[in-house]
Amino acid sequence: MASSNPLLGTVLVTGGCGFLGYHLVGSLLADPEIGPVHVLDLDTTRNTHPDAHYTRGSVTDSPAVLLSFLERIQPRVIFHAASPSATYASSSSFYGTNVRGTENLLHQANKLSYIQALVYTSSIDIYANPPHQNISEHQPLLPDHPPFWAGVTEYDRTKTMAHRLVLAANDPVRLKTAAIVSAHIWGVRDSQSTSFYFDSFSDPSTALVQIGPGGNRVSTVEVGNCAAAHILAAKALVDPSRIKPANSKEYDPRVDGEAFNVTDGVEVDFWNHYRDVCRLIRQAESNDALKTRVVPVWVFRLVVLCIRWALLVFTLGLVEPPTSLTRTALSWCVEDHLLDDGKAQVVLGYRPREMDRQKLLVESVEWERERRRQLAEKKGQ
Repeated sequence: MASSNPLLGTVLVTGGCGFLGYHLVGSLLADPEIGPVHVLDLDTTRNTHPDAHYTRGSVTDSPAVLLSFLERIQPRVIFHAASPSATYASSSSFYGTNVRGTENLLHQANKLSYIQALVYTSSIDIYANPPHQNISEHQPLLPDHPPFWAGVTEYDRTKTMAHRLVLAANDPVRLKTAAIVSAHIWGVRDSQSTSFYFDSFSDPSTALVQIGPGGNRVSTVEVGNCAAAHILAAKALVDPSRIKPANSKEYDPRVDGEAFNVTDGVEVDFWNHYRDVCRLIRQAESNDALKTRVVPVWVFRLVVLCIRWALLVFTLGLVEPPTSLTRTALSWCVEDHLLDDGKAQVVLGYRPREMDRQKLLVESVEWERERRRQLAEKKGQ
C-alpha cells in the first residue's frame, strides 16, 4: 500500500516508453515509496502502464515548453532515460537528445526547488581503452571530441558527454545527480539487440557470422536489475540515510555526483549469448545445429577501417557506418567488456536478482516474435 507521503513523491521518467523506461515505470508503480509516475516520451502509443501518466514530448522541446511541463507535474525526482536507439536511430539525432536535451532538462530542473534529484541512465560504452577487465567507475571516459580516425560512434560520444553533464550539475543543496552505468541491457521488450538479431538472422538459410575465435566475455544487466539500481540511487539521493556505510576505504559512502556500474554479477560469453538468441529465433534444436561462418579478426578489422575511411572521404564524416560495422561493434566482437559493480553493491545496497537466464531469453525472443506477428497483421489489413 502506498504511503500518504511517499519518499520520492511524484516522479518523472523521460523516455519512459522505451525498453528500460517501460520496466522502470513498472517498478516505480509497484513501489509503495513512490508517488504518481509521469512519463515524457515522443511515442506514448507503446510500452505503457495503465496507472502511469503519459505526456507526448521530448527533452528537446523548447525551454519554455519543458519548464511548463515540469511546473505542471512538480516531480521530486527525475529519471532521465531518454535516448535514441543506438542500433536504429540516425546519428544526427544523438547530439540533440543526449547532449542538448540533457542540458535543457538540467537547466529547467535547476529552476524548480521541488525537484531534488536526477538519476541518469548511462552506458558501458562511455568507457575508453578496451578491452575492459572488471573496470571500476574510475576508468577513463571517452573524450568529448575524439579524433575522427578513432572511429568513436556519435552514440558513444554523446552518451559520454551527457554523463559528464549530469555529474557536473550535481549540487548537494539544490539538485543532486547520479548516473547508473549499465552493462549491456537485455530482457523482455528489448528493442535493440533482439530486434537486430531477428532482422539479420531469422532466415535459416543465412549463416551466422562469428568474428575471431570467440571466448571474449561481457557484462550484462537484466532490465529489471537495471531499473532497481536506478530506484536505489534515487532513494539514496533523497534520503542519505539509505546510503550503506562502506566497510572499506575503497568506496566513498556518497551517492550525489557519483556514477555506479551495474551488472547481473556474472560474466557472459558474448558469442554463446549470440548463438543462444539466434537458436531461439530459428527454433533450432541446439546451437550446434546453427551454420556458422568464422571471419578472421584481421579481415573484419580491415572492413571496418575501409568503410570508416570511405565515409569520411565521401561524406566528410556526416554519415556513420552501419551499427554492425563500427569500431564499437568490432570491440564487442573480439574484446572483453567487464564491469565491476562493487561500488553499487556496497554503497547502494544493490543486489542483482537471481534468475533463470535461459527462460528469460525465451520470453524475450517470443515477445519480439509476437510483436512482429501483430505488426505484420496490421500491415496486411
